[in-house]
Amino acid sequence: MTKEEVLNAIRLCAKKLHRSPTLDDLQAAGITRHHVRRNFHSLQLALASAGLLVRGLGFRLPDSTLLLDWAEVARKLRRLPTMPEYQCSGRFRTQVLIHHFESWQQVPEAFARFAHEGKAQDDWQDVLALISADNSGKERIRHGKELGSPSPVVCIAGATGLWTAIAASGDGA
Repeated sequence: MTKEEVLNAIRLCAKKLHRSPTLDDLQAAGITRHHVRRNFHSLQLALASAGLLVRGLGFRLPDSTLLLDWAEVARKLRRLPTMPEYQCSGRFRTQVLIHHFESWQQVPEAFARFAHEGKAQDDWQDVLALISADNSGKERIRHGKELGSPSPVVCIAGATGLWTAIAASGDGA
């Protein structure tokens, strides 16, 4: 089997599964471990060559992938996401971000550095403004002025995954 045939088979398998295939998935589709290793040396390299996101145990996601996903959630919510909000709306578990950036509180700062270093601040001005506002809010709290808290979030599990429902703040009416 040629390299191109293996790539096409991987893409087809991924399309059917709606995710990146494992070696067992490929085996079931007629692509042996030998075909993968002979042409790419590893499944990770084969998946990356096919243009697929490589994730799961043993695959380290690039910081940029995690930060861009976090920023998309912040943009959607129009505020920095809490851990439960990100868990419901993001593509990755919060523990993955904590592992990469040492704590949840470090993620906004890491995104700001990423945006400035990658010259992407124009594309992400709205999210960078949220980060800046959050940092100034922390300064007000540090100086004894209290801010309103964000609305609580409820995750609702459904047959196709998780949805985020933002509870309305107020007197319960």
